[in-house]
Parts: sequence; structure tokens; C-alpha cells
Amino acid sequence: MLYRLLLITTLLPGSLISQQASPNHRWIVEQFFFANAWPAKAEYYAGEMTTHYATAKTMGEAGAPVRRGSMRLVQASESQAVYTVQVGRGERIEDWYAYVTRGPGGWRLTAVRTLALPPLFFMAMDSLSGAQSLPDSLAEFLANMRLTASSDSALREFFRGHRTELQRIAEGFSRETARSIAAAPAGLQAPTASLQELARQLALLHLGGAWRDPDVTGCTFVEIGGMIDNEVGFMRCTGVGPPPITPERFILIEPLADGWYLYKTT
Repeated sequence: MLYRLLLITTLLPGSLISQQASPNHRWIVEQFFFANAWPAKAEYYAGEMTTHYATAKTMGEAGAPVRRGSMRLVQASESQAVYTVQVGRGERIEDWYAYVTRGPGGWRLTAVRTLALPPLFFMAMDSLSGAQSLPDSLAEFLANMRLTASSDSALREFFRGHRTELQRIAEGFSRETARSIAAAPAGLQAPTASLQELARQLALLHLGGAWRDPDVTGCTFVEIGGMIDNEVGFMRCTGVGPPPITPERFILIEPLADGWYLYKTT
């Protein structure tokens, strides 16, 4: 999904970030997220940022609650860099991703992404969270929603705490011929006992399912959740590297350990 600008009323304290004669990719991302004003922003845009957002406010200009110490370089090459920055207050944090590409004129910001969960998702999650008691089915639904909306740092911690179980699920699914399996209870309708057991294991971790993509051979996806094509989960690749990070599909692929990655799609 294209960059959706946060509209808020409280401005962050801060100042202009000084102009550089030959800006690098980090400076451009800092300008976009942290500078209170960036009059020359259009000069450092390319692609969809030029087409759709040349005159729109940046995150910094809109006063988005950006966490200044959260900026990290996820991937870098001679021609592309991908950064992640956390935006939000309290427990509700969104991880945003900025894509900077090097062309003949130097580095340019080409796209910005986040896992696009609509307001209705958070309204439902807040409503369920406020209930005094929930039936098991809704309690599981809420647990999955919370995990889906977790920050990347929380998901990395989740992986470290449940790596053994995730490994068991990925290895079990790799032995199956099915393209996908949903977590219980839906997955309990699967045709084999081994798939039904995988559905139970997925549900125990509040995960959404497991699947494989014929266009991404060698990789197994253990999905947490999401909406439509906006999805988050863990990916295990065996004997091959992961697919590339692009603003068009895999907006994040972050190495975790031994062929495991945290992934997000759009």
C-alpha cells in the first residue's frame, strides 16, 4: 500500500537537520522522518514519492510521533538502502520502512511503507481487549490480532522465545504437499492427521497459518496475520536466499537466525 500520512496535532520538538552538499541515504531518511521542515524535499524524491507526494507533508512536517532512537538500517547495497523507523506513542507502535535508491543524480527516496492495518482492525482489537470475558474463539482471535500488530522488536523477541516450536512447524509443513494450512479450528478440517496436528501447533502460538509460494522456492512461510495482502510472519529458507525487499511486495525481510527471517508484505 502506498505511503499513508499520519495526521496528528501534536508536533515533535526538534529542529531542521542541516543540509548536506552530497546527501547520503541516511540523511534523506532523517529529513523525512525527523525534520520539522524540509522545503527541498521534492529534490530528493523519485518514483512514486515524486508522482504522489512531492507537495505532501513529510512525517516530520506532520509532527508524527517518531521515535528518534529507533532508526535502523535494514539493508544496504551500492544502489539501494532500506531503513526502519518506529512511529507511535505508548504501546501502539508502527514500524515504517523507507526505500532509498541511488541514481545518476545521487540518492533519492522512492517509497515509504508500513504494515497497512485499517482503523477498523484497531477498533475491534480495543473493543475485545476491553471485554471482561471472552469465549475461547474470540480470545484466540484477540491474541492473534495483538501479535499481528506487535512491533518488529517484539516479534524478534517472540521468535527467540518460540524458535523451537516454529522450527517444528516449518519442518513439519515442508514434508507436506499441501500449499497451505490454516491454524485451528479452521485447519482441523485438513485431510490428514499430520496437517491437523500442524493446525493445532499454529493455534498454540496464536499464528494464522503456514504456506508456500511456487515463485519463492525453498522458503516456508509461517504467517502471523494481517489483512488482504498486508501480512506479517516468519519465513524459513533452506538452501536458498530470501526474496528481495521491494516496496511492491516484501516490504521487510529481516534476518533472524539460520535461514529464518521476519517478513512483511503489501
